[in-house]
Amino acid sequence: MPKSKPAVTISRLRFEHLRETLGIGVESPRLSWMVETTAQNWQQAAYEIECYNVNGSLRRQIGRVESDQSVLVDWPFEPLQSREQLRVRVRVWVWMDRFQPGVSPKCWKPVCSSRRIGAPVL
Repeated sequence: MPKSKPAVTISRLRFEHLRETLGIGVESPRLSWMVETTAQNWQQAAYEIECYNVNGSLRRQIGRVESDQSVLVDWPFEPLQSREQLRVRVRVWVWMDRFQPGVSPKCWKPVCSSRRIGAPVL
């Protein structure tokens, strides 16, 4: 019987560690997220962040950033304006199964999550 691939998800996408994201009080909030998986021997290899207007149109994005960082990542866009609301999407790539420096990973798995954010009244 073939092995099933382990599930990989992004959870707890946060801005400045806050649960409530409307009226956060910070113009350039740092982002944090958690990768959850049942896999063993995995590590985040890269991330990408996209910013959408409330109507769903893409406003700005950063390309793939080769990094294992997922805690208090600097806000990569222009500062939020008073009462501005956006949706932020984070995509990560993870490698699994015996990563060795200098050797290509056996499996890259992109996963993503999004969350709405709103700036305070300034």
